[in-house]
Amino acid sequence: MINESELKSFIGKVDHGFDADKTPIPHRIGRCLSEVSKKYDISLPIFCPIEKKSLNESYRVTYIVQEWYKERYGNRLHTNYDIGFLLLLLRGQILTCRVPNFYGECNFFIDQDLNVKKNGNETNILEMIDGITQDFSKSLSDKEQSYIFSSFQKGLNAAIIISDWRLSNLEMIRAATNDLEGIKNNFILNQPHLANSKWAYNQFLEKILKSWLLKTGATRPELKGKGHQLNHLVSMFNKNYQNKIDEYKIPTIIGDASLRYDEIEITNEELIKVQDSVFDIILQIGSSPKSLKQ
Repeated sequence: MINESELKSFIGKVDHGFDADKTPIPHRIGRCLSEVSKKYDISLPIFCPIEKKSLNESYRVTYIVQEWYKERYGNRLHTNYDIGFLLLLLRGQILTCRVPNFYGECNFFIDQDLNVKKNGNETNILEMIDGITQDFSKSLSDKEQSYIFSSFQKGLNAAIIISDWRLSNLEMIRAATNDLEGIKNNFILNQPHLANSKWAYNQFLEKILKSWLLKTGATRPELKGKGHQLNHLVSMFNKNYQNKIDEYKIPTIIGDASLRYDEIEITNEELIKVQDSVFDIILQIGSSPKSLKQ
């Protein structure tokens, strides 16, 4: 069992480092849990309710960390700890599915019982779907469950890579991820605009490609001249990096600015294909693509 006094002392030292790095306060619990997980070689849940603090060592440690931060920073901690999301097309409707943050290892599984007991490092994927009910969960067919699981796997892997990009201070990453947040918020607020969502995926990918090209020596004025030409940006990326993007995926994603003005209709099926193509390209780029100049 980890000594509580020793753990709190370590948390204090880690947080002092966050002060020096000017780490935003809402991000500190998650970052600290990551450091604790590495130091003590333990998988930790992202959150521990008070009734679970004595369930096992993982929950106990997470509870100590979050209580230390609550006592230190209070309401300044409030934030969303998810690392991403994905859209699911079920029975003709698009639903949003959270990709929760985790440290160490996490076992993601599907169980139609939304109240099934879980260990601290386990997550029932169905519980991550916004607005899901027990009745709807019980009605899911084997084929639908398989679709949810495979889609979540791809979304999870893409979200992990995007998280790595955030940590690497990729130049346009904040603006790019804000495009994705707009898509999610529209669906959560039940105000989906499918064409605008496709445009947001365009914008996200454009910023990511330009960010990696800036690392190869390209300049902002040079890239600005490329406008929204994803084909040209992908070609430039492939000429500069060992990791290669399949150019045949780009036509599915491409859309012009008229998407924003209700001049083009987009179907649910088309938007899901756009998302899947974007995820595929994220996976092809990887967390840290290798330059051909290396």
